[in-house]
Formats: sequence, C-alpha cells, structure tokens
Amino acid sequence: MRELEKLGEEIRQSESYLTAENAKRLRIAFGHASDACTLLETKYQRAIRDRAAVHSLLKKTSEDLIQRYQTIFEYSGTAMVVLEQDGTISLANSYVMSLLGYPRDEIEGHKKFSEFVDAQLDNHVREYLLHKGGSDPDLPQNFEGQVTARDGRRLDVSVRIGRFPRTGQCLLSIIDISDRRHAEEALGQAIKKLNLLNSVTRHDVINKLTMLTGFIQLANQKADSPPAVRSFLSKSLSSATAIRELIEFTKYYQDIGVKQPEWYDVAKEIRQAATQVSHGDLAITVELGGLQVYADPLIRKVFYNLMDNAIRHGEHVTSLSFTLREEGSGFVILCTDNGIGIPDDLKERIFTRGFGKNTGLGLFLSREILSITGITIRETGVFGTGCRFEILIPQNVGRIRKTPSP
Repeated sequence: MRELEKLGEEIRQSESYLTAENAKRLRIAFGHASDACTLLETKYQRAIRDRAAVHSLLKKTSEDLIQRYQTIFEYSGTAMVVLEQDGTISLANSYVMSLLGYPRDEIEGHKKFSEFVDAQLDNHVREYLLHKGGSDPDLPQNFEGQVTARDGRRLDVSVRIGRFPRTGQCLLSIIDISDRRHAEEALGQAIKKLNLLNSVTRHDVINKLTMLTGFIQLANQKADSPPAVRSFLSKSLSSATAIRELIEFTKYYQDIGVKQPEWYDVAKEIRQAATQVSHGDLAITVELGGLQVYADPLIRKVFYNLMDNAIRHGEHVTSLSFTLREEGSGFVILCTDNGIGIPDDLKERIFTRGFGKNTGLGLFLSREILSITGITIRETGVFGTGCRFEILIPQNVGRIRKTPSP
C-alpha cells in the first residue's frame, strides 16, 4: 500500500495546478480507487490464509489416506505385491517375506515376479502388465499356480490381480493354498480307495447272489417240492432279486458328486437316455432350444429314471415330452406324459428313498443328482391326466446355446 500512499501524495501536490472542480473529481476518484485496493488487499490476504488452511488440510488428509492404505496393504492377511510394468516388484508386504523366505531389501526393486512363479501364472500376469489402457483387460482376475520359495519349496497359490489406473502397475494378492491342495488330494485318494472297496465288495456280493438265486430256481423246479416250499422259494427269489437291485443302486449313488460338474447339452443327454430304455411305442418329444445345464455327470440317469418311471407306472402312457420354459432369471424343464399321474398325497413321497413298487430309488437318486449344483425337481401334474415333473434350473447353472443340437 506504500505505492498507493505515494500516489495520493502526488495527487495532492498536483491539485494546485487544477481547477477546484477537477481537483474535487480527482480526489473522489482516488478515494474510490483507494477503497477498491484496500478491499482487494483484504480479499488477497484472506485467500492466502484460506489457501494455507486448505493445503494443510489436504496434506493431513493425504498423509492419513496413505497411512490407511499402507496399513491395509501390510495387514491385509494375504501376501500382496505391487508390480511395475516390467514385472519388477516395487512393493511387498511382510506376508510375502514369510511366503517366499526373502528379506524385503532383496525383493523390492530387485526381483521380478516371474522369478518366483511357474510359466502359466507368469503368462497370466504378463497379459495384465502388457495391457494398454486405463481399465482392467477383459481377462480372468483369479487364477491358480505355483511359486517357488527361497528354500526350493513349491507352493500352490491362488492369485487375484488388478491394475492401478493410468500407471501400468498391477496389484497382486497371493494366498497359499498348499494345505487345501494336499487335503483335496488326500480326500481324492480316500474316495478312490472307498470306491474300490465298494466295487470289490459289490462284485463279490452279486456273485454270491447269482449263485443263491440259481440254487433257489433249481430248487423251485423240483417236481416233488411241496407247494408251501415252492411259495417260500418264490418269496426268497423275490427278496434276492430286490437285494441285487439295491446293490446295483449303490454303484450309482457312490458316484454322485465324485466327479466335477460340467456343462451338458440337455437334449443330447435325453436322447442318449432314451436309447437305454425299452420304450416300445412310446413317442418321446424333445424341444429344449439348445439348453445346457451345469450338472453332475450322472445327469443322464435323471432323464432315464423319468422315462423308466413313466413306462413302469403310467399304465397307459403313449407320449412323453420334454419342453422348456423360462422362469424369472432361470429355466424350467417340463417332463409330461399322458399316463395316470400321481395322487396329490404322494407327490412329495415319490422322492423319498424306498418308496415305490420296485426299488423305490429312481426318483430319490434323481433328486440327489440334481441337488449337487442346486437344481430341484417336483411333480405338479393333475392326477388322472398324467405326470408333470418340473426341473427348476437356477440362472447360474443354465444357459441357452446359440445353435441348438439337431
């Protein structure tokens, strides 16, 4: 403001050379200019103070955020690394040191991620690092592989990856799943041994039953056998046959859930099942529009059981159809026939183990197979007009293929 005061002094000295009117106008104009400059200086000083306060707040907030992210990075509970675009590990938390057995100063800025991982895992990460653009590439974010620790141990790991916007850097979260893999392998071996034991036992029992039924049939053919004895022999033969069917059933039941579910073309599975059923003049219609389901490999047995059930219990079935209906975000397979149908009080009981005229295991087995991937089945037909089985398929385990199977 010294310059303004100096200007005011010069104006007062020059007033003697002006008329009274002009001198008055000059003083008024100078007064307005002086007030404006004072106001401007006040606002400037206030802006300086505000800027300092905002800068202090931003600095404090930035430091707080950095500290928060550092805490999350360090204590996330998983091994985490930040990779530069060339694959160099620029940051690593303490879990990485524990996992790989290297001190921090030997890893950060010195080691590349590719030095520790198998080729498959390295290729996945490399695709992310080479991606151009600000967003994540259209690639899987979760994958599994192996890393090699300093002492030579190979560890199974699960990795999740993401990219930092506009930097080319990637963040990896690494979880050691070696114990889980060992448990899975041990469980697999145990299942194989149990299945082998079941198969051997079942084979031996069936052989004994074959001999037993043969002897019963021979005894029943003796002309001098009293009627009462023949009656007991016939009942014994029926019991032995039922036992054989139950043992045969265990072969299918032990396989449920053993193998990994896969995607199956439903129409194809139904047609394959139809070749295994003696359906005579029964007309089977399949209209499913390319439906595929994610199900247990025994899915074909479900459709076999539905066909066999219609033939055995429908009394006068001449047609059986499989059609598709979309329901909400999922699908429903409708299996309908023109037989006698199921009474209302039996609609749920038919799915219980042991219910029925034969083994009573077909529909029970079907429900168990479907439940592996969350698929359900129910009977909703009107008694006297035929059966109507509804297989309800959730969205995540059903899809329509663009080109239906012929």
